[in-house]
Amino acid sequence: MDQGLRPPRSSTESKWTRDSVPLGHSGFRRIVLMRSIELIDKLIENLAEDKEIANYYSDKLNWARERRDDWKNDKIRVGVIGVTSSGKSTLINALLASNILSSAVAPSSGQLVCCSYGPEYLAKIRLENKKVIVLRGNDFREKKLMNYSDERKNPLNKKKVRSIEIQSPNYGLEKDVLLIDSPGLDAYGLEIHEKLTLDTLVPTIDVCIYVTTMKADNDAKTREILNVVSKYGCPLIIVQNMLDTVGDSASGDKSKQQRIREHRLKVEKIVINSDIKNKADVDIIQISAKYAMEWRLKESGIKASDITREEFDSSNYNDLIYTVGVFLSRRKPRIEANRKTNIKKVIREIKELNGEYKDSLIDYDPDHYGKIKINIYEIKRSTEKAFENIKKAIEPNASDIQKKIDSATESDIKNCVKFVNKLVNQMGLSIHNEIEKSNMALSEIASELNIPIRDLIKSQSLNVYEDLDIYKKKILNSVKEKDKGIIAFFMRIGGFFSDKDWGYHVSNEVTEVIDLEKTKKKLYRRLADSFIRYEDIYKNWYIGTLDKACKRILNSIEEIETAVNNRKMSRISQEKLNILNETLNLLLREMGDESDTDSEIVTQVSQSPNKQKTINTFEADDFLSDMIKMARYSCRDQHREIMKQYILQEKLSDYDAVIVGWDEDCIKDLIWQSGICDARIFILPENEPVIDDRINPKCFFIMVNAVQIGAAEKQIRSLNLEKIIRPTDYIIWVLQDFNEMLNSDNVEEGLGLLAELQKNCLVNVPSVIWINHRNPLYNFCYLKCQQIKNISISEETRILSELKEKFRGLCDDGIIINVGKMIRSRSIRRETEQYDV
Repeated sequence: MDQGLRPPRSSTESKWTRDSVPLGHSGFRRIVLMRSIELIDKLIENLAEDKEIANYYSDKLNWARERRDDWKNDKIRVGVIGVTSSGKSTLINALLASNILSSAVAPSSGQLVCCSYGPEYLAKIRLENKKVIVLRGNDFREKKLMNYSDERKNPLNKKKVRSIEIQSPNYGLEKDVLLIDSPGLDAYGLEIHEKLTLDTLVPTIDVCIYVTTMKADNDAKTREILNVVSKYGCPLIIVQNMLDTVGDSASGDKSKQQRIREHRLKVEKIVINSDIKNKADVDIIQISAKYAMEWRLKESGIKASDITREEFDSSNYNDLIYTVGVFLSRRKPRIEANRKTNIKKVIREIKELNGEYKDSLIDYDPDHYGKIKINIYEIKRSTEKAFENIKKAIEPNASDIQKKIDSATESDIKNCVKFVNKLVNQMGLSIHNEIEKSNMALSEIASELNIPIRDLIKSQSLNVYEDLDIYKKKILNSVKEKDKGIIAFFMRIGGFFSDKDWGYHVSNEVTEVIDLEKTKKKLYRRLADSFIRYEDIYKNWYIGTLDKACKRILNSIEEIETAVNNRKMSRISQEKLNILNETLNLLLREMGDESDTDSEIVTQVSQSPNKQKTINTFEADDFLSDMIKMARYSCRDQHREIMKQYILQEKLSDYDAVIVGWDEDCIKDLIWQSGICDARIFILPENEPVIDDRINPKCFFIMVNAVQIGAAEKQIRSLNLEKIIRPTDYIIWVLQDFNEMLNSDNVEEGLGLLAELQKNCLVNVPSVIWINHRNPLYNFCYLKCQQIKNISISEETRILSELKEKFRGLCDDGIIINVGKMIRSRSIRRETEQYDV
């Protein structure tokens, strides 16, 4: 790969065992001679040894002491970003050898979670009032932490969490590595929060891990994220998760390895077409975070599991650890080289002031430093003014929109929702642009003053603030319907004369309507809260980053000015200066030439032990091959029978079929299993428009990646299907990643969120959810669940018993458990719905 990407690993390539790893719990041998702290200690010692010298060079001495404190407390920073529900939390749990982080489908809150090595399992929740809550022992568990880290338990960060720190004695990375977990990306309605997250996190980290899935649909989103990372020149590891869910295609025309390779090639093309200049700074790893976490929990004695060593080896966890180590082995010398360059620069300035370099003697220019101070004050003033201008520009529009909300009816409330979301997002985007502009200006000034920007800007937590939508409510209406039969006919005649409802029966009908008052209240609250929430984001960044950085820069300038005045007033003997020059020359020689800074740093990386591992294989004879084929075709035929019966039941035979999806393999699986003929297919990697060329009504099959429901909703809404799909059409929402949902144990929550998507999108069109899985029993059961209005516990027990009796060939205990979760996903949603009678 001339672009610098690592070629895909074959199935027989080594997934080496822990016993074969040369050193350390992280499985990576890395020797980097980080001598910058030792060298700066020597510089401090040379400058502080004599009081006159220390006073004479107080600015240089303070600079060295500040850098030493920064570098001693600093760790290599690895940031983890990822699409919501990509398995990011599962991966971090595997690295922590803990199940402390929630892997729920819903987005987490906006706090950054910092993970590192520690002598015991420990979580520290730091609040804005400086209070620290510590979770250890029995309190160190997911449910306790969710009270502070999960959006459902801590909406809009009402508990004022500033940061969360997690320590693990079984940390998977080196002890000097800090892992920073960021909020999930690409959730529907959180686009501005995503921009703020990326542009405040990426500049502060040394290596970025981007977690996506093997079946991630949105290529444009992946490229967009890659371009943000490339803007800051940050090395990138792309992790394709859920490797364990990939198998042969449903029809058997593609093997598991072919599909794995195709998923990798798809991401490689995105990288090649991205703005990343140095493709050697990118690697792609395909993993199973689930298998990795289960093994690490089992190995640490935290949780019993049936996972085998072979399954763990197939997870590629060690491959990821090795790759992170390689990236850090490149990055750490760069950090070290930059630090040594800064030290050398200070030494040369001291030698110039001592008069050793007569031709390049530094003359202090008060005007120059005065201009820097003016720039600093201007950055702060313009940022404050910009925020005030943002509010001033927004307030009149907010007032106008509020008037529109006051008089809004059901027909135009949707426009009010759009106006409010647009206005609030405009405010968020303006703040994001100001943060980005100020960070760039600070970087230039810091570089001029020999202050590494890495020491100046820190990551900040950001509150989550998602878009609003129209609220709906259920209304229970009583409908009088005629009874059937000749007797009922004569009874209605008699009832007509006696003013009775004879020959009729009353049935309840549930209809869904816009909850106008609730929607208005939420819009009023959104307008009122938006200024408060974004002002919080601005203040947190201003106080935590901008103000601190400006103070450090101004202090540095003040120290320089004080030292210059001291040098004007003081007289140091030439003998002392000569002795200082000699010690500094020794220090320079010890550091080597400036041009050799990078090469002097020793980096030794253990080679990945690419030994061929033994795999137990066998060649299937003709009989076994025929049996496998028969089983596959039997499942397919049952799928097609379900499709046929449903089409007949819903009278869809004359409808034209249209398939809309983002993954060609998933569309092929749907067609093969369902037997759909003559369908119009739209594969939408770049959101190409769906063409409306109708004669007959259409049945739309819309493919949904429900594990990443926020991203799916965002994609679907971007197609503007409401302009194409008519009330006479029919929608079949096709759940294409049910296997991933099973593996991540998110059946109830995932199906519940998909049902919400079905309810909120294209509500005037009849629709149903289909499950596209190899086992037709799942689709059959879920279709039945959607037809039954209310399922009691006794009915659930009866249904599961009948399944075990009638479908023994498709059932086992695990499938029955999953079907039970599917049933409960429907009943739980109904129980929470409110009806107005």
